[in-house]
Amino acid sequence: MNKRAAVIGAGIIGATCAYELKKHAYDVVVIDPEHHESAPSKYNAGGLGYAEVLPIASGSILRKVPKWLIDPVGPLSIKPGYLPKAMPWFVRFVLASKQIVFRESVRALARLNLLSRELCQPLYEAAGISSAIRPVGALHLYETEQEFRRALPGWKLRADNGIKFRHIGQGELLAMEPGLAPVFTGATLLEDWHLVSDPEAVLSGITQLGQKRGVDFIHDSVVGIQSRSGKLQVLLEYSDNIQVDQVVLAAGAWSGPLAKTLGDRIPLEAERGYNTTIPNNSVSINRELIFGEHGFVATQLDCGLRIGGGAEFAGLNEPPNYARASAMLEKARRFLPRLRADGGTEWMGCRPAIPDSRPVIGRATRQRQVLYAFGHGHLGLTQAPATAHLIAQLALEQQPSIDVKPYSPERFA
Repeated sequence: MNKRAAVIGAGIIGATCAYELKKHAYDVVVIDPEHHESAPSKYNAGGLGYAEVLPIASGSILRKVPKWLIDPVGPLSIKPGYLPKAMPWFVRFVLASKQIVFRESVRALARLNLLSRELCQPLYEAAGISSAIRPVGALHLYETEQEFRRALPGWKLRADNGIKFRHIGQGELLAMEPGLAPVFTGATLLEDWHLVSDPEAVLSGITQLGQKRGVDFIHDSVVGIQSRSGKLQVLLEYSDNIQVDQVVLAAGAWSGPLAKTLGDRIPLEAERGYNTTIPNNSVSINRELIFGEHGFVATQLDCGLRIGGGAEFAGLNEPPNYARASAMLEKARRFLPRLRADGGTEWMGCRPAIPDSRPVIGRATRQRQVLYAFGHGHLGLTQAPATAHLIAQLALEQQPSIDVKPYSPERFA
């Protein structure tokens, strides 16, 4: 008789974990409320950012924080009334920027991303969506030579961890992206960076792959998890409770309260990001453009040109402030002169942010039948294949493909 597993969360991490467990002879049910319109799995920038191995907590970011905070629609915003609640998270963020922790996080992110790069193509082929992958790369853009020089230590760290890239000058940059204004002195071309044609279609493809293999779905909210006679009882708000052998908590930014009921106080924050998607635009870009100093990116998806980014800390339930999306769009018009900003669809979503940028992958510290798979920040789409692979290995009590200690929830004890 097959063991039964419940996966809490139907985003890209949960859907991929469900498929992997089903592939290894588990009976799997995915539990999720009616889809959150703010879920980043459907509306992200579409990047498979294997080269994104530098954690956000760093000395260079901390030096920018004061300037960003004084701009009401800048790359970083903290709602004043929310600051006391978020303060413990920010203290951990500062501690995570120390060199010893920072470098450990770089190594951990590199291992996870490169494992995902190996596993992504077979997963997408199984789902019939391999054509969604566009291996076009990404460009980190620099407006000044000083900006480029400040970035060089980070590029050395990437190179030391197996990431491929090359620096290019203004002439080659404008030949690659003729829609850009000639205000950039150069860029770094990231070869270890792919795009998907539509993140929503990728999530749908992997979800349907699981369903074809027999994964069940329940639209409901989980209100608790209890252990009883060697099994786990998953308590649901509206439906009958279900009994399983294994639980995978993969509810993104909504994972913290359930982890707390299991005895784990994970420093998880909802980092709210914004974007605008403009269909049928007059400007076309060929790869992801990363405007690092301004905290946003631009990508060309099947549904249109998507301009998004930023980090806002205001909790899960605060209404969106779409002035932040408008501000990014105005900046993008300066750098993409032919951009038409009318007719766009605005969106706000909650990324699950951990201070050291490492996701939480591993067993709950007190309830060993519960596995955590959340906290992927900006990289859920990128890291889903590796995370699901590791979760399946842990569930089967196999030796993981990479050391999972850097992602363990026990690091917060």
